[in-house]
Amino acid sequence: MIILGFCGEKLSGKGTSAAYFENNYNAIKYRFSGILDDLLKRLHLPNSRENEIAMGQALRPYFGTDIFAKTIKTDIAFDKRDVIVIDGLRLKREVEILSELDNFYLIYIYAPIE
Repeated sequence: MIILGFCGEKLSGKGTSAAYFENNYNAIKYRFSGILDDLLKRLHLPNSRENEIAMGQALRPYFGTDIFAKTIKTDIAFDKRDVIVIDGLRLKREVEILSELDNFYLIYIYAPIE
């Protein structure tokens, strides 16, 4: 198993890079916002960027800023796929937690805005 964590500036190509591995290597993609989307769906609330932000801001103070990284780490521990990509790492603590996984590689994506 290999785990690739993508980070970078907004619109740098993180999602495009993740999609490449999904399409060419049958990778599974984990997104921090995916957890928020799951919660919003369960609560029958619209899946919008505004609601994702509000949900994240509500959960982090109570459960800790690393709650989403810990959740993804646990999900990955049960995933048996050969290639896993994590789209959108933002915080140093997220990287620290996910770096505890064997075969984790952090990749910074950079592309000039044109």
